[in-house]
Amino acid sequence: EEARKYNQNVAILPSAVKVPDISLKNYAIKNERFIIGWIGTAINLPHLKIVELVLKKLSEEFPLELRIISSKSIKMEDINTTFIPWSLETQEEEISKFDIGIMPLPDNPYTRGKCGYKALQYMACCIPPVVSDVGVNSEIVRHGVDGFVAKDQEDFYFYLKLLLKDENLRKEIGLNARKRAEENYSIEVISKLLLELLLSFSKRKVRVY
Repeated sequence: EEARKYNQNVAILPSAVKVPDISLKNYAIKNERFIIGWIGTAINLPHLKIVELVLKKLSEEFPLELRIISSKSIKMEDINTTFIPWSLETQEEEISKFDIGIMPLPDNPYTRGKCGYKALQYMACCIPPVVSDVGVNSEIVRHGVDGFVAKDQEDFYFYLKLLLKDENLRKEIGLNARKRAEENYSIEVISKLLLELLLSFSKRKVRVY
C-alpha cells in the first residue's frame, strides 16, 4: 500500500526458503522435554516476551524447554531455556529438533512488513508453527492445516497445549507444513516466479519450465 502511493506497478514476491532434500525431523527420537523453539536475529528476541507468561504456565503442566537459536539469548522468567548459537551450517538440523516452532509478534508497521521467514523455516523442517496473526503470517500458515495462527496470548496457550498433548497432531501438521513450504515457498518455486516477473517487465512472453 505504501509503495503504490508512488507507483501502481507493484508486485509482491514471497520469501523463498531452502527446503531440505529429506525431512530431518525424526519422530522416533523422543526428547526428555518438549522443545518449543524460536530462531531469529537478536533484535527480535524481545518478541518472545509476548508469550513469556504462556510458556511459564505451560511449563507448570508439561516438561518444557524453550530453545533459542540466535546470536545471543534472553532471560525468560521461570522457563527452562537453552541457547544455541546460530550457524548457517547447522540451523536446519537444530530446527528439526524442535517439537513446535513459535513466532510471536507485536502488531505494528514494522512487524506487518515482515516476510514470515521464521514460520517458513519451521515449516520447511517439518515443524508445526504457531504464529501471531500479524502481517503475512495468516497467508503463509493455513490455520489448523499446516500450523496455527494466534490472535492473543490465550490463543498461543490453547494451540501450544493442543499440540503438546497430541503427538499425532504435531506430526500431521508438521508434514502438511513441509509440503506447503515445498510447493509454494521453496527456492525453486520462488525463483521461477521472480523470472516470470522480470520477463513481464520486458513484455516478452516466455514460458518457464
